[in-house]
Amino acid sequence: MSAEQVLAALGATVCLALLIWPLVPARFQQVWRMRWSRLSQSLVRGWQSATSKPRQKPAGKPQFKDAAPHAQAEREAQAAIDKARRRADSVERDGNVYRPRSFGAGKDKHSGDDPTLH
Repeated sequence: MSAEQVLAALGATVCLALLIWPLVPARFQQVWRMRWSRLSQSLVRGWQSATSKPRQKPAGKPQFKDAAPHAQAEREAQAAIDKARRRADSVERDGNVYRPRSFGAGKDKHSGDDPTLH
């Protein structure tokens, strides 16, 4: 038997099974699906455990090898937050739109148009 004949026989078997499946009682279909689901899940779990490396979950806050860059980043972030809070006084609010007063400083003197987008 050649490979082509084996594939043809396999294809015919699958087609026959699909043709007969609607005629099978519902209870048998339910049992079959449950068993197939369990089998496939166990195969997937087995494959994942066989091919994956053991992973360790970090406990608590992550520790950095060199804490200096991390501390510097935290200081810079806090400085940016403080700066934004101080500059909040120079902002006008029009509904849900913030319009900083500094936008008007660079207005084009030659055009009489309003520089804001509407």
